[in-house]
Amino acid sequence: MKIAFVLPRISSVPIGGYKMVYEYANKLSNDGFDVAIFYDNSLVMDKYKIPEFIKRFLISKRTEKSPVWYELNSNIEKKSSRDKNLDSFFASVDIAIATGAGTVNLVKNFFKKSKKVYFIQDFEADKTGESWSNSAEEVYNTYNAGLINITVSKWLKEIVDQKSDRETIYVRNPLDINKYKVLTPINKRNQNTIGMLYHDRPRKGCKYTFEAIERVRDKFPNVRLIMFGACPPPKNLPTWITYYENASQEQVIQIYNSISIFASGPVKEGFGLTSLEAMACGTALVSSDNLGAMEYAVDGKNALLSPIKDVESMEVNIERLLEDDKKRIELASEGVKTASNYSWSKAYSDFKEAILLE
Repeated sequence: MKIAFVLPRISSVPIGGYKMVYEYANKLSNDGFDVAIFYDNSLVMDKYKIPEFIKRFLISKRTEKSPVWYELNSNIEKKSSRDKNLDSFFASVDIAIATGAGTVNLVKNFFKKSKKVYFIQDFEADKTGESWSNSAEEVYNTYNAGLINITVSKWLKEIVDQKSDRETIYVRNPLDINKYKVLTPINKRNQNTIGMLYHDRPRKGCKYTFEAIERVRDKFPNVRLIMFGACPPPKNLPTWITYYENASQEQVIQIYNSISIFASGPVKEGFGLTSLEAMACGTALVSSDNLGAMEYAVDGKNALLSPIKDVESMEVNIERLLEDDKKRIELASEGVKTASNYSWSKAYSDFKEAILLE
């Protein structure tokens, strides 16, 4: 049986949603399925005024090497929408999986003989256009396009169910609890070391998180911040901040294990896998109460939550853990227990069952 994941385009930098797709692709491949990744590269390199055959050649080479930041199984086929003679490929696919709103029509129109699935990891409508160009109505239409809908969070399932004629399948996001785990004992860590993911998209809320941490440091001068992300670092970072650009998975796990508090302030988040990873590694989570985090974070039990964009509240929560090490250890320990329930074995079993449904 041949299964093809359809991604919006090639990405040379890590993207959480792409990583989840690649993880499922590898697991299906290991399970004996014939797996392919199909990139919709129809707009890639369009800004360059060079002949189409050169664009096609360059895109083909990038497709062959993709993804450069994730180790995809070597037997997984990779195809681009700019390739020639794709009819035989489309006809060979038994299950085609759309992975974003912009890929739904492609799956419907080109994978005509395939069973069609829609893997939904976020609500891809944004009035500002900083993340997606879709309107809410356009996104709602994709939910009722006749595909088998799978969502990674309960809040997304509620939205999709309201707009779809068929029941949505919920398969919650997992993480590799054999890798994301406590390596440095929770009670042995430097209490003043904070971590955060840096991203330049406003929806990630990094400016609110960063401002809260800066305020904290005015009162606690021993605080150190470790940031990591796929974006270039902000300019003129002070010496009390260390930034890791394009950190490997191993580096990120080491970062999680070197910090006591993980601060995260997204405005919107489909699931918020990074915060769950941090919890699995024994950090106390201080987060905004965005819908993604609310899938697993419970205020006062395994995390401290503050209203979205509320810098002062996040500042207070961080300071509380700097002053109360017992509470930090308590929250971090509960976070590890929470994360242990998000294993890949259950998620993969549920996902495979969903896509194989008759």
